[in-house]
Amino acid sequence: MIESILPSKEHEGWRKLLEGQISHNFSFVAAGLCVARNIREVRRNKSEESYNTALSEVYEFFRKYERFLINDIREIFTFEMEAA
Repeated sequence: MIESILPSKEHEGWRKLLEGQISHNFSFVAAGLCVARNIREVRRNKSEESYNTALSEVYEFFRKYERFLINDIREIFTFEMEAA
């Protein structure tokens, strides 16, 4: 089994992704749809509860399909680290 490269939920990159600060064209279309829907929800309802719900959904999606998202994860979170 391959070791996970998925950052923890506490990683700042998740917040930047869900607040729309990181723009990414996903190679796995379903991931792009999941993230876009949750970005809209976070923007619509700016509460911490809304963010946490969105984070849980996106994180679980990424965890479940990580093998298809490896390049996307590397690009998103490498970009986030370089921008910091």
